[in-house]
Amino acid sequence: MGGFAAGCASLHVTDSNRQDNGGMDAHHSNNNDKVKLRKVKQMKKKAHAITMEEVDAATTALKNQHGTMHFLLPVLPEARGKTRSLATKAYRVTEKRLKAAREHGEALPASFDLRGFERDVTLMKSLEQCRDMAARIHSDVQDTLNQVATEAFRAGIEAYGHIKVAFTASPGLKRTVGDLSARRPKPGKEPPSGTPAAGPPPPAPASPAAQAPPQESGPGKKAA
Repeated sequence: MGGFAAGCASLHVTDSNRQDNGGMDAHHSNNNDKVKLRKVKQMKKKAHAITMEEVDAATTALKNQHGTMHFLLPVLPEARGKTRSLATKAYRVTEKRLKAAREHGEALPASFDLRGFERDVTLMKSLEQCRDMAARIHSDVQDTLNQVATEAFRAGIEAYGHIKVAFTASPGLKRTVGDLSARRPKPGKEPPSGTPAAGPPPPAPASPAAQAPPQESGPGKKAA
C-alpha cells in the first residue's frame, strides 16, 4: 500500500509539473507573439516615414558612385554565361598558396611572376570586400522594397474589391475591372457571353482516291 501511495503521489507531482511547464510555455509563446507584433508595428511606422526624396537621393548617389568605379571590367552578355564564378573556398585556397609561394620562393622557376601573383591576390581581397558591401546594400534595399510593396499590394487588393462592387452598378467599369484583375483566363475557358464559341474545324475534303470505292480484280473479274 505504501508503494502504491508513493507512486500515486509521484504521478500527481509529475502532472503538476507538466501543467506548470505548459503554463510557462504558453506564457513565453504569448510574450514572443507580442514582441513580433511590436516589431511589425515598428517596421510599418518606419516604412511610412520613408520619403521618395531620400530614396531618389540615395539612387543618385549610387549612380554617381558607380560612374567613378572605373576599375570595373565589362563582360559581354554572350560571354557572361561562360565566365566561371569562383567559390569563396577558392579565394581562401589562393591566399594559402600565395603564402606558400612566399615561404618557398626557391621552388618557383625564374619565369614565375611572384609580384604579379601578390598584386592579384591583394586586388582579389579588395574586390571581395567591395562586392560584399554592394551585396549588403542590395539585400537591405530588397528587404525594404518587399515590405513597402507588400503594403501597397494589400491596399491595391482592397481598392480592387471596392471597384468590383461598384462595377455591378456601373457596367462602364467592365474594362477597368478586367485590366485590374491579377488573374488571367485559363486556356480552354468558355468565352464571355455574347461571343460566339468557336466550333470544331470543318472536315478536310476527301481525296478522289479516297472517295472512289476500290475496284475488285482477280479471276473472273474484268477491269472497268
